[in-house]
Amino acid sequence: MTQSESAQSESTQAVKAQELPLTLSNEFLPEHYDLNLDILPKKPNFTGTNGIRMVKNRRYVPPAAIEEGEQKLEVVLHSLELFVTDAFFIVKDGDSFLKEKVAVKHNKAVHTVTFTLTGDKVELYRNAPFFQCSVFYMGVITNCRSTEDKTRGVFRSNYAWSDEEGKQFPGQIFATHCQPTFARQIFPCIDDVTHKVTIQLSIQTDADLTCISNTAVEAGELLPDEKNEDDGVTRKMVLFEKSPPTLVSLFAFVVGDLEFTEKVVKVAGQELPLRVYVQKGDAKLTEYALDVASKSFPLMATKFGLSPCPFKKLDFAALPYLTDGGMENSGLITIAAPHLLVEPDTTTDPEYASHLTKVRQVIVHEMVHQWMGNFVSFDDWSHMWFNEAFATWLALVVLEEINEYPDDKDIWLSQANLEMYQMMRRDATKFVVPIYREERKKVQSIQDAFNEHAYQKGVFVLRMLTNLFNSSNDDSNNDFFAIVSQFLADYKYLSIKPSDFFKYVTDSELNKKKIDAAAIMYSWVRTPGFPIVSATVNSQGKVHLEQHRFLFRTRIEETDLEDVPYHVPVSIRLKDGTIARQMLTDRSIDLDLKVEDVVVLNANYTNPMIYQYSLEYYDNIATAIKENKLSAIELTSLYTDLSSILMEKYQGDDDIIGLLKTVEAFGEDSAKLQFLPLNTALNLLEAVQNALETYTVKNSKEARRRIESFVSRISAKLFDKLEWESVDYSTLPPTELYTRNTILSMAGKSEHEPAVKTVKQFYKKLTHGPKKSVPKQFLAAVLIVTARRCDQKEYKEIASLAKNAEINVQNLVSGSQVDIQTSAMSALGHVKNVQLIKKTLNHVASNITSKLIEICLLGFKSNVDARGELFQWFSLNYENWLVKAGTDTTEAGKQMRITLHNLTKIVFEVMMFDESGLEQIDSFTKRIEARFPKFEPLKQAFKQAESIVEDKKVLNQSNEEVIAYLN
Repeated sequence: MTQSESAQSESTQAVKAQELPLTLSNEFLPEHYDLNLDILPKKPNFTGTNGIRMVKNRRYVPPAAIEEGEQKLEVVLHSLELFVTDAFFIVKDGDSFLKEKVAVKHNKAVHTVTFTLTGDKVELYRNAPFFQCSVFYMGVITNCRSTEDKTRGVFRSNYAWSDEEGKQFPGQIFATHCQPTFARQIFPCIDDVTHKVTIQLSIQTDADLTCISNTAVEAGELLPDEKNEDDGVTRKMVLFEKSPPTLVSLFAFVVGDLEFTEKVVKVAGQELPLRVYVQKGDAKLTEYALDVASKSFPLMATKFGLSPCPFKKLDFAALPYLTDGGMENSGLITIAAPHLLVEPDTTTDPEYASHLTKVRQVIVHEMVHQWMGNFVSFDDWSHMWFNEAFATWLALVVLEEINEYPDDKDIWLSQANLEMYQMMRRDATKFVVPIYREERKKVQSIQDAFNEHAYQKGVFVLRMLTNLFNSSNDDSNNDFFAIVSQFLADYKYLSIKPSDFFKYVTDSELNKKKIDAAAIMYSWVRTPGFPIVSATVNSQGKVHLEQHRFLFRTRIEETDLEDVPYHVPVSIRLKDGTIARQMLTDRSIDLDLKVEDVVVLNANYTNPMIYQYSLEYYDNIATAIKENKLSAIELTSLYTDLSSILMEKYQGDDDIIGLLKTVEAFGEDSAKLQFLPLNTALNLLEAVQNALETYTVKNSKEARRRIESFVSRISAKLFDKLEWESVDYSTLPPTELYTRNTILSMAGKSEHEPAVKTVKQFYKKLTHGPKKSVPKQFLAAVLIVTARRCDQKEYKEIASLAKNAEINVQNLVSGSQVDIQTSAMSALGHVKNVQLIKKTLNHVASNITSKLIEICLLGFKSNVDARGELFQWFSLNYENWLVKAGTDTTEAGKQMRITLHNLTKIVFEVMMFDESGLEQIDSFTKRIEARFPKFEPLKQAFKQAESIVEDKKVLNQSNEEVIAYLN
């Protein structure tokens, strides 16, 4: 064989070795690691020994060809950046042990190290009752100095801490990060999610450093002088308890200058310590994390139902840097410090509410993994969507149920309004892929396995599934968790597929309703997108449902995509308050339910899909609103569905009239104001009104007049239902404040005198005090309504606020100077006086290079009377701006080009109100193109504006029906 042929053969063998997992290619597999590590702060590397107890591999796949007469025994393990100094095979022969040094060969291409024994002792070793591979090696400690540095294997972070007297000391932390495949950088192992082992770790390090790992400390001792380095530093050995079977990707330890706080919780009759470890000086920042963990863990353990609890302790470690933010290592959760630690004085500050929510969710999410993801894990990284989705779903369930934190009281309401809505927007595109696809890709970092959209969709699909098992009328999951508890007990310490779990749920004797969880999840996991379900009335006056895949900007029948029916759970809120649950698995179904008995078809908003109702259903919904029989989350379902239907090809007359009917119901004295869904409904109503005001088609003037009258009447009723003067606005939640802003704006624009009076009062408080008297959420309403009616003096004040609001910011309940400036800039475009309109336009022209100056023109979109002045000004200045922007290579020139594009888009949108406006744009465009041939930015702005105006056209399609309804 030539040298090139030999090299090619070795390369081929390397590829084949990589293709066949080590869990199949090894004749023996590790079942236990006795791991001993020396972590010495003054050294750049660590040393280790790994006593690997081996067992016969029942799934061993022998090589295709074995050379005749060859006698060898090989063990191949994963290894990366480890230098093996010695290796031995040890077997038991009768009452004695035999030890043979073995050959070592590294394969950097596939991250393996091969240990080979040859000769006449091979069969003795192969058949011995006890077989161990002992490895002596050295590894690399990576220095992490910033968030840019990747945390892999063993890494070190330095910090400084101060004592009570302010004296500073250096500190350091050594930590590990093993997921997905970085354990091989700490010790030779089978680094595979299908293979679990037990591990017993001992660490030798400086005596003054704290050591923690996955399990509790079993023993510790100071090392005798002869085992210490010759540097005068005393060292110790810490031995940890043997772990249960675990994935090496969940192995962890932290060694360093640490302190901790602790709370003990009672779980399944046993006491379990929860600790938070931090760098020295940060103990005061752990109180919030401990509070969340101690309140959440017992409920979580109760839901999983394992007795005794399979964990003896749970530690959290706040690390200066951690690439993935948080890591659910068994018994030792590591989290980047900013995601775990909280300054005590911020826990009641509304400005930090969003951060605190994230901290709570991260803590509980990682705790869920201790059961689902660790205790039972998954056998392929392609299943990460389920692992992460389950942890997030249950974290939200637990936080809502413990009811300890105000912002978590209606956690699914906020999730539905934001996360689920955004997920569905992404999921409604033509090119979206299913949650799960059969594909094999190399996973070198957790991001390679992580599909954020699949994970987020998985959260809501799991909520949908679990709710099917519910026998009550609320959003409970106890029936489902009775099955989960049995599953965990039966599959403990195993690696599974999600399909194993769903099949178990389907076949469980506790599945009293015989729900086919496997079929439902196969449908939602393997099929892209989600359905729109049309609810109409059949000839018998009963519910008829029909489903199709929902797509934005088109309909499924207009594409070449397959319209596969989903397994659709239908959760029907009946008039008597109960919930009837059905399954729609075909294209359509007739339910044995009279329409007059039905309120909504997505009770508790548990199902991530869109419902489109015919007018008969809206009559029932309007009545339910008046009688307060719909929850906030069910109303949110109604209006988020409408927000997806309106301005799309699905929109029909019933959708517009249904919106008017239900908004009108909120104006009744008996109707309680559900602020979050009401705000969505009012924003939709404003969009309808704006479309009628700014785009002219047949009957639009009459429809506009009637809509204006309707909005004036309803906004006045809503305004009068609320108290405005004797209110402590600092205590109101943001959702209520934003809804009040919308009502105040609509009623103020409609010249409802009490609303105008209230606007004046808030404007005076904003400009003259007292301090903390104006909610930042009211800025838009107060400044816009004031600008619409302002004189020269007030205009000057608003313009001044747009430039500098440093003094006025103290008058906000919360908020910043930027909040005031942005709202003031936007208000300048709402002025009605011609002279003031010209002032606003001159202000923009004078500051054309300023960032976001185009905000001053946003008000012109609804300022119909200002169109002529706006376009004349734009036409007069555009060419000069274009020349200046094109020749200026500075940052100011770059900003001016961005501003000019945004400004052009706004002007074009304003002018596309009818054919005469389009003719003016066409004439302007031809003039510009004559001087600047093939000027693409102008065409781009036109297309973007045209797309927005198309939405207005769609909203104008039901003008005759609007006129008839509002007659």
